[in-house]
Amino acid sequence: QAHLIASTHNLLLMLELRVEQDHGVRNESEIKRRRKRRQKAVQKSAQAVRAMPPIPQNLIDRASQRTLAFIRWVRNALVKDVDWAALLTRLRGIYADGVG
Repeated sequence: QAHLIASTHNLLLMLELRVEQDHGVRNESEIKRRRKRRQKAVQKSAQAVRAMPPIPQNLIDRASQRTLAFIRWVRNALVKDVDWAALLTRLRGIYADGVG
């Protein structure tokens, strides 16, 4: 079961990166949310007089999470018979609405 979960995650990650690189579809609202979260963590650690972990958290995103909106988009893409251009248009709309 763990292998299936890991493989599914890797496939989703590869698809998300491919969509971003080839078609320029990025989830800007999620990127901004993560950036704010990192900034709060840095501020909180500074107030607690302790340093951030040795891995520079502000340089990497948590690679273990895909957004629910993206996962639902993939699920619908697999179930429905829709062409790729229409699927990308729908994903752009989802990201523009700030849902994902």
